[in-house]
Amino acid sequence: MKQIGLYLFFIVSLTFFHEPGADLFPYRNGEEWGYSNANHEIKINCVYDRTYPFKKGIAVVYQSNKGYGLIDETGKEIASLKYTQIEILDDGMVRVTLFDKFGFLDNDGREVIPPKYDSGHSYVPEFSHGVVRLRLNGKWGALDKTGKEIVPFIYEDMSGVETNRGYSARLYR
Repeated sequence: MKQIGLYLFFIVSLTFFHEPGADLFPYRNGEEWGYSNANHEIKINCVYDRTYPFKKGIAVVYQSNKGYGLIDETGKEIASLKYTQIEILDDGMVRVTLFDKFGFLDNDGREVIPPKYDSGHSYVPEFSHGVVRLRLNGKWGALDKTGKEIVPFIYEDMSGVETNRGYSARLYR
């Protein structure tokens, strides 16, 4: 009886907690990479110089003559292979770098914050409570996940403070 219970738990877990693309794995054929299933059947053609594991139904791919981009679990390119770096974040956003400028995509590959912002110092921009602080033309400000300006880009310095009530910032002119 215990084994049946464990088996049912396993099946229910797979059904409700299965992440899209989790059954696809980077697969190398010669010098090119694509994706295969657990049986080594190629599901997304090997046309990339590098591939990375799927996360939240999308994966980062790279071609040396173009750059980094995103594909979905069908192999459809949802973000152009043009970026210098891409990182899929846990909060439903994708951080992109185009040369030395930062921006963000949503998980559908739409550019919601264009890569025109500097990071400043060694700070790597990341959302906290739905807000990201960035630097534009030497001035600090903050945007929400839709790209709406929350704090205008007029401050000499800005440090984020997380509290149990959300996010606040110290602003310096």
